[in-house]
Amino acid sequence: MFRFGYWWRKYPLFRFFLILFAFAAAAGCAVGISMHFNRVPHIDKIEPAVGMPGDVLTVSGACFGDERNTGFVEIGGSRQTASSYIEWTDTLIRLVLPSNVRDGLVFVQTEAGRSEGKLFANKADIPVPVPEDITTSLPSVASLSETAATPGELISIYGTNFGSVRGSGAVYFACGRDMTADNTAASYIACSDVDYDYEYWSNTEIRVRVPDGAVSGNVFVTTSKGNSNAQKLRVESPSGEKVFSHKRTYLLQLSVDIAQIAAQDGSSMLLRLPRPLELPYQPAVEVTECFPEPLLADYDDMIIYHEVIGPGADAEQFFSANYAVTTYAVSAHIDAADVETRYDTERLLYQAGTESDALVQSADPRITALCGQVLSGVGANPYRQARVLYDYLIDTYTLLPETRGGEISVFDMLETGAGDAYDFTLLYCMLLRAAGIPCMPLGGILIDSSLAASAHWWCEFYLEEFGWVPVDIALGAGLPFDGSLPQEQPARDFYFGSVDAQRVVFSRGWKEIKPSAADSKTVAFPRSFALQSIWEEASAQTESYSSFWNGPYVLGLY
Repeated sequence: MFRFGYWWRKYPLFRFFLILFAFAAAAGCAVGISMHFNRVPHIDKIEPAVGMPGDVLTVSGACFGDERNTGFVEIGGSRQTASSYIEWTDTLIRLVLPSNVRDGLVFVQTEAGRSEGKLFANKADIPVPVPEDITTSLPSVASLSETAATPGELISIYGTNFGSVRGSGAVYFACGRDMTADNTAASYIACSDVDYDYEYWSNTEIRVRVPDGAVSGNVFVTTSKGNSNAQKLRVESPSGEKVFSHKRTYLLQLSVDIAQIAAQDGSSMLLRLPRPLELPYQPAVEVTECFPEPLLADYDDMIIYHEVIGPGADAEQFFSANYAVTTYAVSAHIDAADVETRYDTERLLYQAGTESDALVQSADPRITALCGQVLSGVGANPYRQARVLYDYLIDTYTLLPETRGGEISVFDMLETGAGDAYDFTLLYCMLLRAAGIPCMPLGGILIDSSLAASAHWWCEFYLEEFGWVPVDIALGAGLPFDGSLPQEQPARDFYFGSVDAQRVVFSRGWKEIKPSAADSKTVAFPRSFALQSIWEEASAQTESYSSFWNGPYVLGLY
C-alpha cells in the first residue's frame, strides 16, 4: 500500500520530482489560460470604412481563427449570414456587404470572445461629390414646360447633358435674397431633398417642384461639369409672398469635454455633433474648424467622432466644431381669403409633414379630440385653422419662461395648464398635423442683442401654392427675449407668419438615430437645441465617463 507521507519524509528525490511536477502543471495551466485570452479577436482596420452594399469588406487583425466555425462578423448590430463570407483566416476576413447594411460598429466574434469595434458608414447616406466626367458637355436647358408656376408646382425642364442619374446635380431657382446678375448659388435657391422636390431626372428631362422661397427669375441646372444656360420662369403665389431680409452671419462654437473615463480594452465612443442645416432662410453653412479631425465632417447633418477611450487613453478628451452660418429673417404676407384649402395628399411632403412620430404624436387620442374641439365650426381654410390653434394655446395655457429639465412629457402641459417653449411648440405641431396641415418642428438657438445664445424651438406649416409659413408660438406668447431687431407689430401677430434673423436652425423634424451596436450605451438630451435621439454612444466595454457639452456659443456677428 502506497503511503504518501512516508515517501515524502524518507525520499528527497520523490519530493524533488513532485514539486517539479506541480510547477510544470501550474505553468501549463497559466499558458493555457493566457492562450485562451490572447486568442480574443482584435481588429486593426477595416477597408473600406465607408462602403456600399455589394462592396467587399476586408477586416484585418489577429486571432480570428483559421476557420470560421461559429465565428461571425457583426455590422451595426446585425450578424452577417454565412453566404456573405468570401475568406476567413486568422488575420483576414473578407465578406460581401448585404443590401440592407447600415451604419454602425464592426465586431468579430469567436468562441474566445468579441473584438473591439471599428466604425463603418454606408456611403449612400453621405454627401459625396461625383467625379467629373470629361466625356460629357455642359448641361443645356432648351425649354421649360411652363412659363409661370406657383411654389410647389411640378414643372419639367427639357434639354441635354443633364446626366442619366442626378448624382451631385441640382436645379436652381431665383430667390428673394441678395439677387445678382450671374448664375451663382449665392443668388439662387436649390430644389430641396427634404421637401422631395426632385421627382424625375434623366439626360434630357428633369421634373421638379418649384422650391419654397423661389421668386420670378432665372432657372438653371448644375451638374459636375458646370452650370447650364438659364430660362425665365414667373413664380407667383395667389395667396401672398415671402420676404427674406436682415441678413446676418454668425460664428458659432460647439464643444464637448469627456472626462473621468473608466473603460476596458477595446472600448470606444461615438459623438454626434449637430451641424446647422442649409435652408432657404439659412443658405450658407460652413464648418470652419474641427478639433481634432473628425471621422466624418458631414454625415446626415452631423459631425461624427469615433474615439478609443480604453486604458491608455487620455484621462480627458476635448472635441470642438466652429460654424459660420448665414441666416435671414422671414416674413410671410398672406391673404387668408386666397389660400388653397385642398392639399395634394399623395405628395411625399404632405405625408412626411402630417404623420405621427416619436416627437410629434399627433395621432394620440387626446390630441385628435382637442383638435376637433378647437376647430369646430372654423372651416377648411388651413391658414385660418393654424391661427385659431395658435390663439387657443396662447389664451388657454401659461408659458413658463424657463425650459423644464428632465424627460417631462409634453402631454403634462394638458394636465397642468402650463408649459415651456418646447411644450408649446410641440403641442402646436401635434394639433396642426392632427388637422391635416403639414408641419415641421424646428430646433436651434435664439440669439439676443448681447449675442448670448439659448436653446429654442419653433415651427413652420405648409400651404399649397405658397410654401412654408414660420411660427414662433413661444415668442408670440410672450417669452422674454432681448432682441435687437425692431418689430412693427405686436409679438403675438408678428411671430405668426414671421421670424427674426436672430436664430440658427440645427434640426427640422425628429432625427431617429439607430445605435451602431446592439449592446452599446447611448445618451440622449431631451429639450435640447437639436432634435435627435442619440448624442453619445459608448461601447459595452465602457464602464463610466462624464461628458459636458458647451454651447453653442456665439463667437462673432458679421
